[in-house]
Amino acid sequence: MPGMPSVLVGALPASRLADYSACLGAVDVTATGAAMVLIGGLPAARVADETAHRGVVVGPGATMVLIGGPTFALPPNVTVEGPPDFQNKVIRDLYFLSTTPSGQELFRRLDASGRPVKIVPESDPQNSFCTANDATAASDGTGTGSTVSYNPDARVNAYDRNGNPIAEPSQVLLGHEMAHALANAEGRRQTGTDPAPPASQPDIGREEAQAIGTGSHNGAYPSENSFRRDLGLPERDNHYWTPDGPDAALPPTSLRPGGY
Repeated sequence: MPGMPSVLVGALPASRLADYSACLGAVDVTATGAAMVLIGGLPAARVADETAHRGVVVGPGATMVLIGGPTFALPPNVTVEGPPDFQNKVIRDLYFLSTTPSGQELFRRLDASGRPVKIVPESDPQNSFCTANDATAASDGTGTGSTVSYNPDARVNAYDRNGNPIAEPSQVLLGHEMAHALANAEGRRQTGTDPAPPASQPDIGREEAQAIGTGSHNGAYPSENSFRRDLGLPERDNHYWTPDGPDAALPPTSLRPGGY
């Protein structure tokens, strides 16, 4: 559920990362898969792959179809909470980020930090947020965990360095919030106003400049703008949104893999 209807394994739709699975008492979501075998843009799921609730996919499976190789999995300290449809979208978005150089660096450093990152649903249709578990430890070099409140269906426009509206795909928005989470995990969350801000926002906070990769943090890696470079999208200049409503969001509004 839903599987890939155009790819049959043992006469059944192929199961993939983030597909739904039946679990005792609840619906679960497949959270790992074969990193080198993509079906409809997502890693193939196999018997013994893990689920979001830390269960495993059980057999029998298609015993004549064996899929090996490295496994895609989130860092063990990154968890996705919420209903199955939310987990489905977030796991696909995190997988998408992991296919970029910035995402690989993000996950490597989050894993190395050991600090927990919890991703939960956000209801704001035009924003997402990251909150440090310990504000002091987030900025004094100690490091702390974070809660990322994310709306995978957020629709909003940002501004480029010429003042033009640009798309903010939801996956880029997630990358921005995960950059905050990484700063918290490594104890380098910034405070105060950026000392060399972009001309378009003289009062931008240092932490937002760092997460975006603008102002005195131009070139920060990973950051929203490093994700944008990886994806061939124009870079963002400031922390402003355009006044447009969700229905006026510029394409691409989402780059989520999986075909649904």
